[in-house]
Amino acid sequence: ACQASLGPSHAETLSTANALAALLQVMNRGAAAESLYRRVFDQRQAQFGADHAETLLALSNLSTALHTQGRLEEAEMLYRDALEGRRRVLGVRHADTLRAANKLATLLHSRGCLEEAEALYLEALEGRSRTLGDD
Repeated sequence: ACQASLGPSHAETLSTANALAALLQVMNRGAAAESLYRRVFDQRQAQFGADHAETLLALSNLSTALHTQGRLEEAEMLYRDALEGRRRVLGVRHADTLRAANKLATLLHSRGCLEEAEALYLEALEGRSRTLGDD
C-alpha cells in the first residue's frame, strides 16, 4: 500500500520495508530480509549519498543480515564501511559509532581475529563509559 501510494523511494515506504526486513530476519528468512535491506540501502544511498546517517543505518542493517546468514567476509567488509562512515559523519563518541564498533568486534571475535576484536571492544566500552558513565 505504501509503495503504491507514495512510491518505492519515499521515506515511509523505505521505513516499512526496513521494518519488514527486521521481522523477516527474526523469522529466520535471511535471504528475504537481505533483499529488502539491500533495497533500502540502495535507495538511501541514491537519495542521500554514502555519508548520511540514514544510509549508514541501512548499511549496518544489511551487514547484520549478511552476518546472520553466515556470510562473514561480506558482512565484515560492510561493517567496516559502516564503522568508518559513522566515525566520519557522527564522530567517534556517538552511540551509533560505538554500536558499529561493537558489531564489527563481535564478527571479528567469531572469526578468530582476537587482537583487532579486543581493540574494537575496548573502543566501544571506553566510549560508552565516557558517554554514559560507569553506572
